[in-house]
Amino acid sequence: LDTSNVLSKVEKLLEEVDAAGAAPERENANPQNASAAADHAALLERVASEVNRLQFCAQRGARLPFVQGLRPRIEAADMRLGQLLGRSLERGLAGRDAAGLTRCL
Repeated sequence: LDTSNVLSKVEKLLEEVDAAGAAPERENANPQNASAAADHAALLERVASEVNRLQFCAQRGARLPFVQGLRPRIEAADMRLGQLLGRSLERGLAGRDAAGLTRCL
């Protein structure tokens, strides 16, 4: 049951990331963009933490039919996080944003 609750939380967090849109570029000249980019990175970090917890819960109950039924949703959430982190990494490299890269990695 914990696996299902964590999965629901991850899906809601991913919806929140999607609703927030793409992370703005960090620019020293615009502190508002820098703050929004930092908030986006923090949100991705939170999602990553929850996905890690989800993987742990799923591994513990891997033999249970209920958990096996959740596997496609778990894999979709993991894949979505990977895409978001990949884009964040690309933006960090392009903008030479050390703080963003650190949170992304």
